[in-house]
Amino acid sequence: MSTCTALSVPLRPAPTDQLRRDPSQLIAELFQARQQANYWKALFQRAKQREAELQERLKKSDVQIKHLQHQLYGKKSEKRGRNEGTSPPDKKKRTRGQQPGNPAPKRRNHDHLPVVEHSVDLPDDQKQCPQCGSAYEAFPGTEDSETIEIEVRAHRRVIRRRRYRPTCHCPANAPIVTAPPPPKLIPKGRYGISVWTEVLLAKFLFFGPSQRLITDLGTHGIALPPGTLAGGLQRIAPMLAPLYKAIGAHCRSAKRWHADETGWKVFVIVEEKPDHKRTLWVYRSSEAIFFAIALTKGAKEAEGFFGPEAEGILNVDRASNYKALVAVKNGTLLLAFCWAHTRRDFIDAARGDPEQAAWAASWIERIGELFHTNKQRVAAWREDPGSEAFAEQDARLRALIETFRQERDDELRKIREEETRTRSVAAWRKVGQDQPERQTVSPVRKRILTSLVNHWAGLTVFVEHPEVPMDNTEAERRLRGPAMGRKNYWGSGAIWASALAERCFSLFATLQMAGLNIRTWLTAFLTACAEAGGHAPTWAARMLPWNLTQAECSTFRQAQQGCEISAEVRRCLDLFSEEAAEAPGVEVSPSAQPPPGVVVDVNPP
Repeated sequence: MSTCTALSVPLRPAPTDQLRRDPSQLIAELFQARQQANYWKALFQRAKQREAELQERLKKSDVQIKHLQHQLYGKKSEKRGRNEGTSPPDKKKRTRGQQPGNPAPKRRNHDHLPVVEHSVDLPDDQKQCPQCGSAYEAFPGTEDSETIEIEVRAHRRVIRRRRYRPTCHCPANAPIVTAPPPPKLIPKGRYGISVWTEVLLAKFLFFGPSQRLITDLGTHGIALPPGTLAGGLQRIAPMLAPLYKAIGAHCRSAKRWHADETGWKVFVIVEEKPDHKRTLWVYRSSEAIFFAIALTKGAKEAEGFFGPEAEGILNVDRASNYKALVAVKNGTLLLAFCWAHTRRDFIDAARGDPEQAAWAASWIERIGELFHTNKQRVAAWREDPGSEAFAEQDARLRALIETFRQERDDELRKIREEETRTRSVAAWRKVGQDQPERQTVSPVRKRILTSLVNHWAGLTVFVEHPEVPMDNTEAERRLRGPAMGRKNYWGSGAIWASALAERCFSLFATLQMAGLNIRTWLTAFLTACAEAGGHAPTWAARMLPWNLTQAECSTFRQAQQGCEISAEVRRCLDLFSEEAAEAPGVEVSPSAQPPPGVVVDVNPP
């Protein structure tokens, strides 16, 4: 005798003759069998549903694992491989380097470098004929060639100050009159301006750790103690404060910006932040780049830079902190979202799920066509905004944008219809009705296309504003150097070190964008600080690129030769000082001396 667990109804097989005599027994047996079948069928459907849910969770986990593995081990470039594009497979791959048939590149011109002549002569035993021994006659001229060399030589500059003794007996005269000492960047410091220039460039322009710099200087015979390096940087940090303030004000006064942020660490526990995590923000305008190390990556940090009355266009990614700005909510600050991040969504979808590769490749091709068309449109706009070429490219771009939008909406509508049918199938199965199997809609496609809909207004800002780029890669590129420094020396070891980092990052990036020689400019500025008694001169902001004339910019584009500034740079510094003397009332810069009670860190930042 068998028993149904769910119904607890015993099933006793009846003899054939009994069924023939009593057909009602057969009807009862049939009813009980159908109940059991429906019960087990329901259990089977629940098991299939659980399996489908587990398979979906496993698929999502596999996608996440592939994405994390790619971030850890994969290539950082977003260029597609040979098998990811739509080009024919038989297309010959372009070789690296100089292409056959192309003209050779021109040699670099180094005529601006000083010349050191080196004469080479024949040995005496080779100045005669090897056959008869007759001496060779000197031929006029030489056969010349040149090589580029670098000479880095550490030396001690011994300063001998001449002393004089008065020959008269006037009471106002001192017994011995000595020539004044040359200005020093750090009073009573042993290391000159060239050493501190090298320290700042090595750490904040080339993003190397302090210990590596100390080791490098040791190969030149300079023993720089870590404590001395940290103490010197702590004294230099206030000298850059006026420049940092001026760069921030100039960047804030613009009308178009790029903004981005990344992680940073400051190994100091403060009351507002119990851990070491900080955020390095970057704001880029057309002439200035401003870095700021803040406690968080929240909207209040960006709000402190832009303010509630900011006006203009801001290129950003799709982070919510920018959407929460007061100026954005008021409509005075327009957000232009990054198409490179949108393209990255499709790339990540293809990497995480091979089934989505063909679908993602089609959308990547559409985005690439938008970039290409907009590049041609911007080139025509820069030549002549009213030209027919610009009008043609602009109409073509607008048509592509409209086609892109329609295809997005059509595919999103199909996805939603498929979801509706899937829910209907689930409802029928719940009541025990059979329905044909339907393919589950990929949540990745819906998420990406829905994001396109939500951010479409910001993604199409560039259509009406040709001067606005389609992506925010400019801000991302500016963060690459500090991110490399974050890996090399982990961040900042003190509050003053974080202030020095954001000031140097801002200054060097701004000078680099203007095309100035950072070593030449920094040597001149530190020389002016030394002549001002170890603090920034009152006219420090006059040296920033937007305050320089074309001739002065050309002067600061020249390479630095040796430890001393050139005569042209000297004339510029004297001119800045004279201008400041004729215009009194300039704000005095903070002193380079650390405030009383500040203890210089033993370890370098």
